[in-house]
Amino acid sequence: MNPKEYMQSVLRTESSDLESILERIADTQAKPSGFVRLLHAAMGLCTEAGKFQDALRKYFFYGKGIDKVNLLEELGNLLWYITVATDALGGSFEEVMQINHNKLGTRNKEEFSDEKVIDGSCGNERTILKKDEEPTKEAKEFAIKTLNEVYEKLATQQRNCLEERQKLFAFSLPSTGNSEVPTQLDLNAARNLIRLGGIIDGIGQAKSSVNHERSELYDNNEEWY
Repeated sequence: MNPKEYMQSVLRTESSDLESILERIADTQAKPSGFVRLLHAAMGLCTEAGKFQDALRKYFFYGKGIDKVNLLEELGNLLWYITVATDALGGSFEEVMQINHNKLGTRNKEEFSDEKVIDGSCGNERTILKKDEEPTKEAKEFAIKTLNEVYEKLATQQRNCLEERQKLFAFSLPSTGNSEVPTQLDLNAARNLIRLGGIIDGIGQAKSSVNHERSELYDNNEEWY
């Protein structure tokens, strides 16, 4: 295989859906610039970790002395980028420390173990970490109550739009005798019908989304449903 054949072969695996990539970049969960901040933090963490590693490389392989001040400086830079990433995720240092504490407690309950460190996915570590993210029963009940209220409001809006559209049907046909040319009033009615149709469809989609979220909450909590 020559370099040209290699490039043609492997570049087929590159993601070329730039539109979707840009959409994901623009889609942030907590803050408008969340993804960009996470990307900045990720790049900075890799850079500063590389500098920390390079200082150790020069010590072990070339005999350059350990510069404690420099290493502490790099740790400070790492901490800065960790702060940015934590804030971009809407988290806190307390949350990060608690998750890490829970993880270590799950992996090494009593004492250090080489096997458990190597096999980081052992046991129910992920389950325990996710358990801290689970909302309480009260929070779920409040969420369902809120979703029910939102659903009812959407249903009311949809009924109102349907009634208004029904009234407009009277103006949707030509009102100029036997002429097939609609009047301006007819055209306005037609435009309003199209507008209402879009609103009704949008409300219907919103209702479906709310109903889906509500159903998932019910399905996951059969004991108190």
